[in-house]
Amino acid sequence: MARKDRRPIEQELPLKSGARWTIKIAKGWEDILRNLLEDHPDHFRALVSLIQGRPEAVTEQQFRDLRKWGYLARDRSPLPGARAIIEAAYRETPDGPALVESLDVRTPADAALYTRAEEQLDRLRATALDRAIRDLDNDQPEKRGGRPR
Repeated sequence: MARKDRRPIEQELPLKSGARWTIKIAKGWEDILRNLLEDHPDHFRALVSLIQGRPEAVTEQQFRDLRKWGYLARDRSPLPGARAIIEAAYRETPDGPALVESLDVRTPADAALYTRAEEQLDRLRATALDRAIRDLDNDQPEKRGGRPR
């Protein structure tokens, strides 16, 4: 299928590490890993240690948590998405670890595609948020005919 015939988020762009991924998969893993970095920075550093070949820096509890949370395979190796995005986007900064943009957008055509994909992702996120809020609102007892607590 020609590139322009597919939805922008379904298109592939190169990662800064050289691999090619669909935009939605790359951006999804970026979001997931940024959440891990923000919510559990020690676990994020443990995942980076695994990817860098330093499993001795990871505690048993971190192994269990990372496996339970969906970052590791059964053999305790990082999942391909986590590995690819960290290899492409992980940076050490004076403020600590950070994830930068993982996609390597070099041409005007790639930049235009990336912009359209970001717009599509924003619409999808807004729709999902609206749906979640509506579902939470509809789940209140008085909306279901029950008594409020």
